[in-house]
Amino acid sequence: MSKFKVWYKRNFGRFTLKECEYLGLRWFKNVHGDAINQFNCRSIWLDNKSRIYKCDELCDIEYF
Repeated sequence: MSKFKVWYKRNFGRFTLKECEYLGLRWFKNVHGDAINQFNCRSIWLDNKSRIYKCDELCDIEYF
């Protein structure tokens, strides 16, 4: 993915679990309850500069 596409999707969209793994992101937390509507995502991931990436799938902690 180009840097522009990653920037655009980070700010205006959501990633899949496979895209998060491909980008080398680390899982931060799953989102539950009313916060799903507020953040419009199911899990939050971070990169090495602590930038937030929203993922549209829950992360199964045992998976990693």
